[in-house]
Amino acid sequence: MHTDWKVVLKLLAQGGGVSQTGVLIPVPFHYTLAHVLESVGSVPLPYLLREEAGWRIEMEELHRALVSYKGHCLPRAIYISNPGNPTGHVQSRESIQEVIQFAAQENLFLLVDEVYQDTVFGVGCKFVSYKKVLAEMGRPYSHTVQLASVHSLSNGIMGECGLRAGYMELVNVDESVMLFAETLLCGDISTPITGQIALNVMADPPNPGDPSHCLYKQEVEYRQNTLKHNMYRTAEFFNTLPGFHCPPVQSGVFIYPHLTFSPEALNHAQGLGLEAGLWYCGRLLEEEGVCVGVSECVDEAVSHKSQPGSSWHLRLCVLMPPDALEEVLYCVQAFHCRFLKEF
Repeated sequence: MHTDWKVVLKLLAQGGGVSQTGVLIPVPFHYTLAHVLESVGSVPLPYLLREEAGWRIEMEELHRALVSYKGHCLPRAIYISNPGNPTGHVQSRESIQEVIQFAAQENLFLLVDEVYQDTVFGVGCKFVSYKKVLAEMGRPYSHTVQLASVHSLSNGIMGECGLRAGYMELVNVDESVMLFAETLLCGDISTPITGQIALNVMADPPNPGDPSHCLYKQEVEYRQNTLKHNMYRTAEFFNTLPGFHCPPVQSGVFIYPHLTFSPEALNHAQGLGLEAGLWYCGRLLEEEGVCVGVSECVDEAVSHKSQPGSSWHLRLCVLMPPDALEEVLYCVQAFHCRFLKEF
Protein backbone atom coordinates (compact mmCIF):
# COMPACT_ATOMS: atom_id res chain seq x y z
CA MET A 1 0.00 0.00 0.00
CA HIS A 2 3.02 2.29 -0.24
CA THR A 3 1.73 3.75 -3.51
CA ASP A 4 -1.50 4.95 -1.90
CA TRP A 5 0.37 6.72 0.87
CA LYS A 6 2.84 8.21 -1.59
CA VAL A 7 -0.01 9.71 -3.60
CA VAL A 8 -1.53 11.47 -0.59
CA LEU A 9 1.84 12.53 0.79
CA LYS A 10 2.86 13.95 -2.59
CA LEU A 11 -0.27 16.11 -2.49
CA LEU A 12 0.57 17.28 1.04
CA ALA A 13 4.31 17.73 0.61
CA GLN A 14 5.54 21.24 -0.02
CA GLY A 15 8.06 23.80 1.14
CA GLY A 16 11.43 23.48 2.78
CA GLY A 17 12.96 24.35 6.12
CA VAL A 18 10.33 25.57 8.61
CA SER A 19 7.61 25.26 5.92
CA GLN A 20 8.46 21.66 4.97
CA THR A 21 5.57 19.22 5.48
CA GLY A 22 5.77 17.23 8.70
CA VAL A 23 3.78 14.06 9.43
CA LEU A 24 3.19 12.80 12.97
CA ILE A 25 3.96 9.06 13.05
CA PRO A 26 3.76 6.52 15.89
CA VAL A 27 6.81 4.85 17.42
CA PRO A 28 7.02 1.91 17.03
CA PHE A 29 5.91 1.95 13.39
CA HIS A 30 6.10 -0.28 10.31
CA TYR A 31 9.69 -0.24 9.14
CA THR A 32 8.92 1.13 5.65
CA LEU A 33 6.95 4.17 6.80
CA ALA A 34 9.90 6.49 7.37
CA HIS A 35 11.31 5.59 3.94
CA VAL A 36 8.00 6.47 2.26
CA LEU A 37 7.97 9.87 3.95
CA GLU A 38 11.57 10.53 2.99
CA SER A 39 10.90 9.60 -0.64
CA VAL A 40 8.28 12.36 -1.01
CA GLY A 41 10.21 15.00 0.93
CA SER A 42 8.18 14.97 4.15
CA VAL A 43 9.57 15.00 7.68
CA PRO A 44 8.60 12.21 10.12
CA LEU A 45 7.53 13.59 13.51
CA PRO A 46 7.51 10.71 16.02
CA TYR A 47 5.00 10.39 18.85
CA LEU A 48 5.64 7.57 21.31
CA LEU A 49 3.37 4.63 22.11
CA ARG A 50 4.15 3.10 25.51
CA GLU A 51 4.10 -0.63 26.15
CA GLU A 52 3.17 0.04 29.77
CA ALA A 53 0.05 1.87 28.54
CA GLY A 54 -0.96 -1.05 26.29
CA TRP A 55 0.33 0.76 23.18
CA ARG A 56 -2.69 3.09 23.19
CA ILE A 57 -2.53 6.61 21.76
CA GLU A 58 -2.12 9.12 24.57
CA MET A 59 -3.36 12.63 23.83
CA GLU A 60 -0.76 14.24 26.07
CA GLU A 61 1.95 12.67 23.92
CA LEU A 62 0.33 13.92 20.69
CA HIS A 63 0.25 17.47 22.04
CA ARG A 64 3.84 17.19 23.29
CA ALA A 65 5.07 15.94 19.93
CA LEU A 66 3.24 18.62 17.97
CA VAL A 67 4.54 21.46 20.13
CA SER A 68 8.11 20.16 20.08
CA TYR A 69 8.29 20.12 16.27
CA LYS A 70 6.64 23.47 15.56
CA GLY A 71 9.22 25.95 14.37
CA HIS A 72 11.27 23.18 12.72
CA CYS A 73 8.74 22.22 10.04
CA LEU A 74 5.02 22.55 9.34
CA PRO A 75 2.95 19.60 10.65
CA ARG A 76 0.22 18.87 8.10
CA ALA A 77 -0.84 15.28 8.79
CA ILE A 78 -0.98 12.54 11.38
CA TYR A 79 -0.54 8.85 10.58
CA ILE A 80 -2.55 6.30 12.58
CA SER A 81 -2.35 2.51 12.39
CA ASN A 82 -5.56 0.91 13.67
CA PRO A 83 -5.31 -1.93 14.48
CA GLY A 84 -1.75 -1.08 15.36
CA ASN A 85 1.18 -2.37 13.31
CA PRO A 86 3.28 -3.85 14.84
CA THR A 87 1.73 -3.48 18.32
CA GLY A 88 -1.67 -5.10 17.67
CA HIS A 89 -3.50 -2.46 19.73
CA VAL A 90 -7.15 -1.76 18.79
CA GLN A 91 -8.46 1.75 19.32
CA SER A 92 -11.73 2.30 21.14
CA ARG A 93 -14.42 4.56 19.71
CA GLU A 94 -13.60 7.13 22.40
CA SER A 95 -9.93 7.13 21.44
CA ILE A 96 -10.77 7.62 17.76
CA GLN A 97 -13.04 10.55 18.63
CA GLU A 98 -10.20 12.19 20.59
CA VAL A 99 -7.80 11.82 17.66
CA ILE A 100 -10.36 13.27 15.23
CA GLN A 101 -10.92 16.25 17.54
CA PHE A 102 -7.14 16.71 17.80
CA ALA A 103 -6.79 16.64 14.00
CA ALA A 104 -9.60 19.19 13.62
CA GLN A 105 -8.10 21.48 16.24
CA GLU A 106 -4.63 21.38 14.67
CA ASN A 107 -5.83 21.28 11.03
CA LEU A 108 -4.13 17.94 10.35
CA PHE A 109 -4.92 15.50 7.54
CA LEU A 110 -5.75 12.04 8.94
CA LEU A 111 -3.84 9.16 7.32
CA VAL A 112 -5.34 5.93 8.69
CA ASP A 113 -3.96 2.46 7.98
CA GLU A 114 -6.75 -0.07 8.67
CA VAL A 115 -5.34 -3.13 6.90
CA TYR A 116 -5.63 -5.42 9.96
CA GLN A 117 -9.29 -4.69 10.64
CA ASP A 118 -10.34 -8.31 10.01
CA THR A 119 -7.86 -9.78 12.50
CA VAL A 120 -9.31 -8.48 15.80
CA PHE A 121 -9.64 -11.24 18.41
CA GLY A 122 -8.92 -9.56 21.77
CA VAL A 123 -11.54 -9.93 24.49
CA GLY A 124 -13.80 -6.89 24.50
CA CYS A 125 -12.13 -5.42 21.39
CA LYS A 126 -14.00 -4.37 18.28
CA PHE A 127 -12.76 -2.65 15.16
CA VAL A 128 -14.51 0.62 14.30
CA SER A 129 -13.43 2.54 11.21
CA TYR A 130 -12.35 6.17 11.40
CA LYS A 131 -14.77 7.01 8.58
CA LYS A 132 -17.71 5.60 10.57
CA VAL A 133 -16.81 7.47 13.74
CA LEU A 134 -16.15 10.67 11.79
CA ALA A 135 -19.56 10.47 10.09
CA GLU A 136 -21.35 9.77 13.39
CA MET A 137 -19.68 12.72 15.16
CA GLY A 138 -21.67 15.08 12.95
CA ARG A 139 -20.87 18.67 12.12
CA PRO A 140 -18.41 20.31 12.08
CA TYR A 141 -16.11 17.26 12.15
CA SER A 142 -17.95 15.10 9.61
CA HIS A 143 -17.77 17.84 6.98
CA THR A 144 -14.34 19.35 7.61
CA VAL A 145 -11.79 16.77 8.82
CA GLN A 146 -9.89 15.34 5.86
CA LEU A 147 -9.27 11.60 5.94
CA ALA A 148 -7.50 8.98 3.85
CA SER A 149 -8.15 5.38 4.93
CA VAL A 150 -6.45 2.32 3.48
CA HIS A 151 -7.32 -1.38 3.41
CA SER A 152 -5.35 -4.15 1.73
CA LEU A 153 -5.70 -7.65 0.38
CA SER A 154 -2.01 -8.21 1.07
CA ASN A 155 -2.38 -8.01 4.86
CA GLY A 156 -4.82 -9.25 7.43
CA ILE A 157 -6.84 -12.43 7.31
CA MET A 158 -6.67 -12.81 3.52
CA GLY A 159 -2.87 -12.80 3.69
CA GLU A 160 -2.49 -12.71 -0.11
CA CYS A 161 0.83 -10.86 -0.06
CA GLY A 162 1.74 -11.87 -3.60
CA LEU A 163 -1.28 -10.19 -5.18
CA ARG A 164 -0.44 -6.67 -3.91
CA ALA A 165 -3.90 -5.14 -4.10
CA GLY A 166 -5.83 -2.74 -1.91
CA TYR A 167 -7.89 0.43 -1.91
CA MET A 168 -7.86 3.93 -0.46
CA GLU A 169 -10.86 6.09 0.37
CA LEU A 170 -10.60 9.88 0.61
CA VAL A 171 -13.09 11.85 2.72
CA ASN A 172 -13.71 15.61 2.68
CA VAL A 173 -11.10 16.13 -0.03
CA ASP A 174 -11.78 18.86 -2.61
CA GLU A 175 -12.92 17.57 -6.00
CA SER A 176 -10.08 19.32 -7.81
CA VAL A 177 -7.58 17.57 -5.53
CA MET A 178 -9.34 14.26 -6.11
CA LEU A 179 -8.64 14.65 -9.82
CA PHE A 180 -4.90 14.91 -9.16
CA ALA A 181 -5.05 11.95 -6.77
CA GLU A 182 -6.74 9.75 -9.37
CA THR A 183 -4.18 10.80 -11.98
CA LEU A 184 -1.27 9.92 -9.69
CA LEU A 185 -2.83 6.60 -8.74
CA CYS A 186 -3.44 5.61 -12.36
CA GLY A 187 0.16 6.41 -13.20
CA ASP A 188 1.72 4.47 -10.33
CA ILE A 189 -0.48 1.40 -9.82
CA SER A 190 -0.62 -1.66 -12.06
CA THR A 191 -2.44 -4.29 -10.00
CA PRO A 192 -2.85 -7.58 -11.92
CA ILE A 193 -6.30 -8.87 -12.82
CA THR A 194 -6.08 -11.69 -10.25
CA GLY A 195 -5.41 -9.12 -7.54
CA GLN A 196 -8.38 -7.02 -8.59
CA ILE A 197 -10.67 -10.09 -8.54
CA ALA A 198 -9.45 -11.13 -5.09
CA LEU A 199 -9.84 -7.57 -3.80
CA ASN A 200 -13.42 -7.52 -5.05
CA VAL A 201 -14.10 -10.74 -3.12
CA MET A 202 -12.68 -9.18 0.05
CA ALA A 203 -14.65 -5.94 -0.32
CA ASP A 204 -17.87 -7.64 -1.43
CA PRO A 205 -17.80 -11.24 -0.12
CA PRO A 206 -20.33 -13.92 -1.13
CA ASN A 207 -23.76 -13.46 0.46
CA PRO A 208 -25.89 -16.19 2.08
CA GLY A 209 -27.44 -18.22 -0.71
CA ASP A 210 -24.55 -17.67 -3.12
CA PRO A 211 -22.87 -20.93 -4.26
CA SER A 212 -19.53 -20.02 -2.69
CA HIS A 213 -20.83 -18.50 0.56
CA CYS A 214 -20.40 -21.57 2.75
CA LEU A 215 -16.86 -22.28 1.52
CA TYR A 216 -15.83 -18.64 1.87
CA LYS A 217 -17.24 -18.41 5.40
CA GLN A 218 -15.56 -21.69 6.34
CA GLU A 219 -12.14 -20.56 5.12
CA VAL A 220 -12.33 -17.14 6.79
CA GLU A 221 -13.47 -18.60 10.11
CA TYR A 222 -10.72 -21.22 9.98
CA ARG A 223 -8.06 -18.55 9.42
CA GLN A 224 -9.47 -16.35 12.18
CA ASN A 225 -9.58 -19.24 14.65
CA THR A 226 -6.10 -20.38 13.65
CA LEU A 227 -4.74 -16.86 14.06
CA LYS A 228 -6.32 -16.48 17.49
CA HIS A 229 -4.97 -19.87 18.61
CA ASN A 230 -1.50 -19.13 17.26
CA MET A 231 -1.34 -15.69 18.85
CA TYR A 232 -2.27 -16.99 22.32
CA ARG A 233 0.07 -19.96 21.93
CA THR A 234 2.99 -17.77 20.86
CA ALA A 235 2.45 -15.20 23.62
CA GLU A 236 2.38 -17.99 26.19
CA PHE A 237 5.53 -19.48 24.66
CA PHE A 238 7.57 -16.27 24.80
CA ASN A 239 6.51 -15.61 28.38
CA THR A 240 8.20 -18.89 29.37
CA LEU A 241 11.57 -17.90 27.86
CA PRO A 242 13.97 -16.09 30.20
CA GLY A 243 14.53 -12.50 29.11
CA PHE A 244 11.30 -12.29 27.11
CA HIS A 245 8.03 -10.60 28.01
CA CYS A 246 4.94 -10.61 25.80
CA PRO A 247 1.79 -8.68 26.85
CA PRO A 248 -1.64 -9.76 25.55
CA VAL A 249 -2.21 -9.01 21.85
CA GLN A 250 -5.55 -7.75 20.54
CA SER A 251 -5.20 -8.08 16.77
CA GLY A 252 -2.90 -8.39 13.77
CA VAL A 253 -0.83 -11.25 12.38
CA PHE A 254 2.40 -10.38 14.17
CA ILE A 255 3.49 -11.02 17.75
CA TYR A 256 5.69 -8.32 19.28
CA PRO A 257 7.56 -9.74 22.31
CA HIS A 258 10.00 -7.68 24.38
CA LEU A 259 13.53 -9.04 24.85
CA THR A 260 16.01 -7.72 27.42
CA PHE A 261 19.65 -8.74 27.04
CA SER A 262 21.95 -9.53 29.93
CA PRO A 263 24.94 -7.20 30.52
CA GLU A 264 27.24 -9.99 29.27
CA ALA A 265 25.37 -10.40 25.98
CA LEU A 266 25.14 -6.64 25.49
CA ASN A 267 28.85 -6.15 26.10
CA HIS A 268 29.71 -8.98 23.70
CA ALA A 269 27.58 -7.44 20.95
CA GLN A 270 29.15 -4.04 21.50
CA GLY A 271 32.58 -5.66 21.34
CA LEU A 272 31.65 -6.97 17.89
CA GLY A 273 30.54 -3.50 16.85
CA LEU A 274 26.91 -4.67 16.52
CA GLU A 275 23.60 -3.67 18.04
CA ALA A 276 22.38 -6.42 20.37
CA GLY A 277 18.99 -6.94 18.71
CA LEU A 278 20.39 -7.14 15.20
CA TRP A 279 23.14 -9.48 16.36
CA TYR A 280 20.65 -11.80 18.09
CA CYS A 281 18.27 -11.93 15.11
CA GLY A 282 21.12 -12.42 12.67
CA ARG A 283 22.30 -15.45 14.61
CA LEU A 284 18.73 -16.77 14.86
CA LEU A 285 18.45 -16.61 11.07
CA GLU A 286 21.86 -18.16 10.42
CA GLU A 287 21.58 -20.98 12.96
CA GLU A 288 17.88 -21.88 12.77
CA GLY A 289 16.56 -20.31 9.57
CA VAL A 290 13.98 -18.20 11.42
CA CYS A 291 13.60 -14.63 10.14
CA VAL A 292 12.10 -12.02 12.48
CA GLY A 293 11.89 -8.25 12.46
CA VAL A 294 13.59 -6.30 15.23
CA SER A 295 13.46 -2.77 16.66
CA GLU A 296 15.03 -1.16 19.70
CA CYS A 297 12.72 -0.28 22.57
CA VAL A 298 12.19 3.50 22.84
CA ASP A 299 9.80 3.45 25.81
CA GLU A 300 11.48 5.74 28.35
CA ALA A 301 9.83 3.97 31.28
CA VAL A 302 11.42 0.68 30.15
CA SER A 303 14.73 2.18 29.08
CA HIS A 304 15.37 3.70 32.52
CA LYS A 305 15.22 0.22 34.06
CA SER A 306 17.92 -1.32 31.86
CA GLN A 307 21.19 -0.56 30.12
CA PRO A 308 20.99 1.52 26.93
CA GLY A 309 20.70 -0.78 23.94
CA SER A 310 19.60 -3.82 25.95
CA SER A 311 15.80 -3.66 25.34
CA TRP A 312 14.42 -4.77 21.98
CA HIS A 313 11.22 -5.98 20.36
CA LEU A 314 11.01 -8.86 17.91
CA ARG A 315 8.32 -9.09 15.23
CA LEU A 316 7.20 -12.57 14.21
CA CYS A 317 4.36 -13.46 11.83
CA VAL A 318 2.05 -16.18 13.24
CA LEU A 319 -0.46 -16.48 10.38
CA MET A 320 0.50 -20.03 9.43
CA PRO A 321 -0.71 -23.60 10.06
CA PRO A 322 -0.32 -24.55 13.77
CA ASP A 323 2.09 -27.38 12.92
CA ALA A 324 4.36 -24.97 11.07
CA LEU A 325 4.21 -22.56 13.99
CA GLU A 326 5.30 -25.27 16.41
CA GLU A 327 8.34 -25.94 14.25
CA VAL A 328 9.23 -22.24 14.34
CA LEU A 329 8.79 -22.05 18.12
CA TYR A 330 10.93 -25.15 18.59
CA CYS A 331 13.73 -23.51 16.59
CA VAL A 332 13.43 -20.27 18.56
CA GLN A 333 13.53 -22.16 21.87
CA ALA A 334 16.54 -24.23 20.84
CA PHE A 335 18.45 -21.14 19.75
CA HIS A 336 17.51 -19.09 22.81
CA CYS A 337 18.57 -21.86 25.18
CA ARG A 338 21.96 -22.06 23.48
CA PHE A 339 22.24 -18.30 23.59
CA LEU A 340 21.54 -18.20 27.33
CA LYS A 341 24.23 -20.81 27.99
CA GLU A 342 26.74 -18.55 26.23
CA PHE A 343 25.63 -15.38 27.99
